[in-house]
Amino acid sequence: MIQVFGCYALHRLEKGPKTPIVVSELELSHSKLSRFGSQKWQAGIGDESAREGGIRLIEGSFNIQIPGFRIDVVDEVVYIGGPYSAAVGQEDRGSDGNTTTFLEKDALCLALTQRCFGHVNDALDAYARTLIVNSWISGLPIQLSQSERVQNAYEDCKAYLTQKVSRTTAADVATQQLGQQYITQLGFWQERPFYTTKNGRIGRGAFNMREGDAVCVFYQAGPVFILRHEQGSGVWKLIGDAYLHGCMDLDSMPEAGRGSDTTFIIS
Repeated sequence: MIQVFGCYALHRLEKGPKTPIVVSELELSHSKLSRFGSQKWQAGIGDESAREGGIRLIEGSFNIQIPGFRIDVVDEVVYIGGPYSAAVGQEDRGSDGNTTTFLEKDALCLALTQRCFGHVNDALDAYARTLIVNSWISGLPIQLSQSERVQNAYEDCKAYLTQKVSRTTAADVATQQLGQQYITQLGFWQERPFYTTKNGRIGRGAFNMREGDAVCVFYQAGPVFILRHEQGSGVWKLIGDAYLHGCMDLDSMPEAGRGSDTTFIIS
């Protein structure tokens, strides 16, 4: 049996009607967004999630219950697009025009990040990681010790796009390859908008997210999720999954902005 909620499908398989469904069984279905598949995030996975995890269908409705908590609220959203492609719903200006637009929006997003972080180097490190959801092209996480490498990759990417470095020069092949790999990753995540939060965080989010949406953790789920409260009810709408920098591991989850444990009712 499959129940579809927005871009997600719940697979009940042969389980009984009252058997909890773990969040890991959520699968993207007909989504416009690139999937968070190979990333080893644990936003809702840890010691405290074992007793809390599990999804239940509410009897007599198409709503589901998911235990978790709110960690932040969306502030600004920028559809940054990709180095050569327009963002979803944005005008396609051709390869060169799209690159120009991307670089303009990149400058805006970096400025927003610098407003969130007090130190310039901290801002650049967080931003360079967030644009590619803190993962190398292989899917391996970017380690804390690799700050210089990821910042260089970001700067090399911009140099390549602006043609400050000749694309035919073989003087520093490794540098150019790293920059081009970063560009490839930007293209993969181009449909994921950049966003900031009320608590000064940054991330890559879900299509159609907007200011005021809640950023939430579901117990036993890897990514965080964007939810929108349906006014006049206790029900939430699932907008999609997301990446929130610094909040992708439950055991080291920061306390700032963290709400109490609750059970989300999602339509």
